[in-house]
Amino acid sequence: YMEEIADYLANWARYNSTDKESLYHGALKAVMENHPELYEEAMKGMLASIDENSNYFNPVETEDFFTKAVTGSVTGIGVNVSLMDGRLVVSAPIPDTPAAKAGIRAGDVLVSADGIEFGDMPMDEALSYVRGEVGTEVEVGVRRSGVEHVIYFRMTREKIIDNPVSFRVFEDGEKKAMYIRLYSFNEYASEKVREALAEADKQNITDIIIDVRDNGGGVLEEAIKIAGNFVPKDGIITIEDHKAEIFNKTYRSALKEQKYDLVMLINGNSASASEVLTAAVSENGVAKVVGEKSFGKGTVQSLVELNNGDSMKYTMAYYLTPNGNNIHKKGIEPDSVVLNEEIPYDGSAIPAFTMTQIYAEGDIGADIRTAKEILQLFGLYMGEIDEVFDANLKSAVAVFQSMSGVYSYGVLDKTTQVLLRTHLDNGTVMVDRQLEAALAAFGIEIDMSQEVNNGK
Repeated sequence: YMEEIADYLANWARYNSTDKESLYHGALKAVMENHPELYEEAMKGMLASIDENSNYFNPVETEDFFTKAVTGSVTGIGVNVSLMDGRLVVSAPIPDTPAAKAGIRAGDVLVSADGIEFGDMPMDEALSYVRGEVGTEVEVGVRRSGVEHVIYFRMTREKIIDNPVSFRVFEDGEKKAMYIRLYSFNEYASEKVREALAEADKQNITDIIIDVRDNGGGVLEEAIKIAGNFVPKDGIITIEDHKAEIFNKTYRSALKEQKYDLVMLINGNSASASEVLTAAVSENGVAKVVGEKSFGKGTVQSLVELNNGDSMKYTMAYYLTPNGNNIHKKGIEPDSVVLNEEIPYDGSAIPAFTMTQIYAEGDIGADIRTAKEILQLFGLYMGEIDEVFDANLKSAVAVFQSMSGVYSYGVLDKTTQVLLRTHLDNGTVMVDRQLEAALAAFGIEIDMSQEVNNGK
């Protein structure tokens, strides 16, 4: 009844200075004076009331945010996570990390760590349970589309340095295109993109594909720097739209030479800085956008350090596209809508299980290689393909067993061997028709279904 009482007193208390704001201030001051231990909880509530992207950090959380969320250096399992509709969605597992090797995928939703349910817990607090000391184990629960129950992954934490970029050259006859996959916008992102573009220059490649699918964003300044490689000189990259117009800021390109033709790949998990970059190159007429409508996070956060070692991250502005559009909760529509395709997988090249032995960690055998090949195809195993039953395979087998509804204990028993083969023979794989369309825009005709069946 607090609000009802505040309304009543604001109307009927005699003094003109008595209003709802003064009443709430008096109530909060009294609580803080008598219960100072509630200060942090009150501040977290204050910031959380702004929106889901605003947080209050105590000194430990402040250090964690600066050293991990911004720089890309973290001790944990190796996932980039975005807050989408109140859920902790994996944008992408970082290559060659425990998460990637265990089989966590883009689109998985983190729901627990070591039995602690995240529920409505703020993202930074939830991730603090996922992170920890190098060499310690953590069991992370995820929900995955198409799987009824929670899947559990047990991993050993490592020191993670997030390289946010990978690149590859596609060729078709004399035509070449540089494909750049951008996983996140940490402080290394623009530098790594420049390295990829330098390699393109060395090979005289001017056709560039930038893939920000499943990229939930990061540091705004990195997106602005990357856009500066493509947006013509003096072209608007983005506009900060503040409550007080005096603080509005327009970012423009200082590019000396515009030499690349560009295609952007986006999907429903492309958000924030990914959308800044996409809108910048699209509305300046230097890129075609292919894929699916982006997520629609059009806000900018600011981190303020406080005198007591605490800090607060709050939404300070919208960002507008070069044409002045606010895409918050709207997203960016691609020029060409393309959906990926599921097709039956041709598993004839993978040998059948001999069905003569049960395998556990430490064992060696040809059936182990077969299991690794199948589980790698399912995206559950990312280690070496050999005949050694290692810890990564044990984890992958346990996850597959959990997903299949049988006892999950990480042993390659005969029931599991039958299930693996059955899933392989009846299974489908996702074909990247979006990348195929991006390559076709540059005259490079590659059937991505053949890439999949060739294990690429």
